[in-house]
Amino acid sequence: DDHRNAWRVGQVVPHEYRHSRYVIDYRQHQKLTKPGRYQKWYKVNGNYVLVNEQSHKTGLQKLILSSIITRKS
Repeated sequence: DDHRNAWRVGQVVPHEYRHSRYVIDYRQHQKLTKPGRYQKWYKVNGNYVLVNEQSHKTGLQKLILSSIITRKS
């Protein structure tokens, strides 16, 4: 499957993306909200994906295109 631009709410994140190298700190990026309990932001193929760490499913704010995200100085 090509997941580059195919993320959907409730989608299970493929195993190959469930690695710490994809996890990002939301505080280092503007416009990313604080994740809820058991959630983390992942950056996969240029997309920011909010993932539930227990179910490995994407959340309601599951995708923010990288074009609107800027790294804080």
